[in-house]
Amino acid sequence: MSGDDCGSVNVTWVEPIASDDGEFSLTSNYAPGDDIPYGVNEIIYTAVDADGNVANASFIITVEGKFVCLFNRSSVRNTLGSWWTRLKQKLEPG
Repeated sequence: MSGDDCGSVNVTWVEPIASDDGEFSLTSNYAPGDDIPYGVNEIIYTAVDADGNVANASFIITVEGKFVCLFNRSSVRNTLGSWWTRLKQKLEPG
């Protein structure tokens, strides 16, 4: 598993095909092979041609699994570290 603290999965798909009689750009919020977070994710593609015409395509990828995110790991580490420091200060008067 990689990605954010709640986990993600490497996902691949076939990208949509766009065509135009001139030059155009095709962008998306995710690319095949990206780590997609657990849950429902909308993949959005946008094509823009030289005249400014815009076309969009989107689809949903749902990443399911038994992994449950109950907390942010770095937040818990900071909280436990702070708690441990305060406890040591009480037990070891200075």
